[in-house]
Amino acid sequence: LNDRPGKQIRYGFYKFQNNRFTQYLIDTSYSDLNKNNILDMVEIDSSHYVIAADRGVYLFNGKIFNRLDRKNLDGQTETVSFYDGYLFVGFGKGLYCYKYDNGWKLASSTLENASVNRVLLKNGEVWVATDKGLYYFNHFDPEKNNHPAIVYEKNAEVMDVSADINNDVWFTGNQI
Repeated sequence: LNDRPGKQIRYGFYKFQNNRFTQYLIDTSYSDLNKNNILDMVEIDSSHYVIAADRGVYLFNGKIFNRLDRKNLDGQTETVSFYDGYLFVGFGKGLYCYKYDNGWKLASSTLENASVNRVLLKNGEVWVATDKGLYYFNHFDPEKNNHPAIVYEKNAEVMDVSADINNDVWFTGNQI
C-alpha cells in the first residue's frame, strides 16, 4: 500500500499515522487472500486490539498477531466487543466471554446453536443479533452460561444491532 490517492486498500489491518497508512497482516505469506480478512475489531487498551477474522480471533499488540483460544474459536468470527473487563466474541458457534487472568481465559459461553453476527452491550443488558433471531439478556453474567429473557424475530436472520443516543435499540435483518 502506498500514499497515492485512489490506491485500493486490500485485506489486513491498517494504521493511519503521519498522513500514511501502514498495513499489518495476520499471515504475511498471503497478502490478498481471506486469511487476512478482518471482520471486526475492538481496542482493549492504548496498544492492544482484538481482531475478528475469517480464521479466528487474534490479539494484536501493535506489531504482531497472536491467536486467541485456537481450540474454541476456530473459524470465521463475526464480532468482538469489550465491556466491563470482559471480551465478548460472537461467531458461528455462539457467544463466548473471556476474562483476563494472566492471559485471556474462557469464562462462559451461550447460544451454541446460533451464528452470532453482532453484540450490543449496554447497562448490563446484552442484545445478540444471530441467524435465529435477536436475543435479549436483561441480566447477563459473563461468568455463567446465560439464557435469554426474550427472543425477538425468532428464526429470522438479524444482522446487526445498535443503540442510539436515546438508548433506543435498532436492528437490521433478513426476512423479518
